[in-house]
Amino acid sequence: MDKEHYTETQTWLAMNDGVRLDASVLVPAGRAPADGWPAVLLVHGHGDTGCKA
Repeated sequence: MDKEHYTETQTWLAMNDGVRLDASVLVPAGRAPADGWPAVLLVHGHGDTGCKA
């Protein structure tokens, strides 16, 4: 996907047991619809941190 069509932010999510999961938040460019953008949450394991994968 061409990066001019979205912004990307790197962050993390805290689990109840204290584990931190790396996360990427991608938001489409342009004006959001009146009821906001739909959301998709994809979780997968790859054996390394998101920044190194």
